[in-house]
Amino acid sequence: MTAPVRLIVNGEEDLLVLPVCIHAPENSVVLYGQPNKGLVLVQINTEIRNKAQSLLDMMK
Repeated sequence: MTAPVRLIVNGEEDLLVLPVCIHAPENSVVLYGQPNKGLVLVQINTEIRNKAQSLLDMMK
């Protein structure tokens, strides 16, 4: 089992969630804040990993 990791970002680093979702172990839970939505909880799986990678690929 991997030890829990907490990343705290002060500022406008809202895109950090994308590489976190790509590299987090399977079945990890990622929590992040989304403006006007509140707290978002995502369980990492292949579908989430692929969506995050697709978004990053569009930025190249």
